[in-house]
Amino acid sequence: MKHTAGVLSLPLVFLLCAPCLADTLHCPASITEQPQVQATAAPWVIKTEQAARRLDRVEIVVGPLEEPSVQVPDATTTEGTTQTDRWELVGNGEQEYLLGCRYLDTSAVLYQSLPEHDSVCEASYQLTPQGQRQSVISVNCH
Repeated sequence: MKHTAGVLSLPLVFLLCAPCLADTLHCPASITEQPQVQATAAPWVIKTEQAARRLDRVEIVVGPLEEPSVQVPDATTTEGTTQTDRWELVGNGEQEYLLGCRYLDTSAVLYQSLPEHDSVCEASYQLTPQGQRQSVISVNCH
């Protein structure tokens, strides 16, 4: 009977946790960019190619986007080959916070508004053996 109760309660846990999963924000691992170039004088011919751009870093911005203010992390910790930035979202709901996703070799940035109930964001990075940031491992806002 205990085994049956445990199996029946498992779907209930997922149902209760479903709203938590709905607010999970993720930066796309890469974006595809098609460059646009202003016309040049003859004899030059313009040829462009699509290129994939890998996620480079994460930022927290206080909006609106017309006048963004990039926030410095409140704390940065390193454990082994992982470094984590942490932002405290003070006054979220009174001002707009956005998650920004920056990509290598492009000026394109993706932004998404953070839910008002989020109070903390963390971004973890894989480090090279020399201690340089190599890639984004995870982004967690809650």
